[in-house]
Order: sequence, then C-alpha cells, then structure tokens
Amino acid sequence: MLHPLYDNFPDAVSVQGKPYPVVTGHREWLSFFAMLADETYTADERMLCAMAWYRVRPPCNVTEAYQALLRYASCSDMPHTGRETGRSANEQLLSYTYDGAYIVSDFLRYYRIDLNTENLHWYKFRMLLETLPDESAVKQRVAYRSIKLAEIKDKDQRKRIRKIKDSLWIPTNRKMDAGQVGAIFG
Repeated sequence: MLHPLYDNFPDAVSVQGKPYPVVTGHREWLSFFAMLADETYTADERMLCAMAWYRVRPPCNVTEAYQALLRYASCSDMPHTGRETGRSANEQLLSYTYDGAYIVSDFLRYYRIDLNTENLHWYKFRMLLETLPDESAVKQRVAYRSIKLAEIKDKDQRKRIRKIKDSLWIPTNRKMDAGQVGAIFG
C-alpha cells in the first residue's frame, strides 16, 4: 500500500514482475477515462489504445498490460476514505466531463491550483479530488446524486430532491434494462 505522506507517487506499473513507465499527468489519465467511456471503441480497440499510456514499448501481454493500467488509473494501491462504499456498481456519482468545470473551480478555490495550467501527478490529483471538503461544489453534486429517493419519507422533500437530482443527471449512452429504468423513476 502506498503511503501518501512518505512514498513517492508511482511512475510505472508492474507487469509480470517488471516495471514499465507510464504517463503520470492528470490530463492524460482524464483522457484515458474518456477513451474508456467512448462507446465507438470495441473492447479490443480500447485495450490497444490504452497501450499509448506506456512511455516505452508496452509489455507483450496486452491483457496484463491493460489490467495494470486499469489498476494505476484507479489508484488501487493508495488508501481511500471509503466514502463511496455501499453504492451500486452501475451508479455513476462523478463525471469528469459533466463535473469538469466544478472540479476546476473547486481546485482553484480550495487549493489555489489551476488545473488548466498545472499538470498534477494522477495520484495527487485523485487524492486532492477525494479530499475536497464536503461543502465543495463537486462533493455537493456527488452527495445529491447518491441520495436514494425511496428512503425519503416526506413527499415534498422527495420531490425537491428529485428535482435537484434531475438537474445533476449524468447522461449516458449505455442501454438500460427495465430494472434500471424503473430505479430512475423509482
């Protein structure tokens, strides 16, 4: 486990026990997530495109190389606050695209970091994003999206929260099954 107080943020991934340098800037990793979300790519095309995130020739085993990049992108070796536990795997609470302006603004407001001019290490960006104060615009948007309307007993309160959630809805091109559509209107 990486310790953010005294360990350096990683600049390589390990594939079959060998280190492979990867890009580390937050902009590159935000574009990685955009590439993953692009529905015009097939799964194989995504895997091949991902190899561009290696600074040197990628490992021969493309599947393992891709899995290593996914682990790096998720910062899985860094401790997290655990605030997102208990949510549905299909429920997207944060969008780098639709919340981007709020992320940029919150970084300026709380950290005095201009994400348009500075290039943060991906791990540092994720750490700072995760630890924004609860009153930040990003955390407020995530908090409203995470509210389960079915658990709100007061009809007027539920109506008010539904209106807010609708205004914060993250569009998706993914097809939904009947249960997912029902959950939206739940």
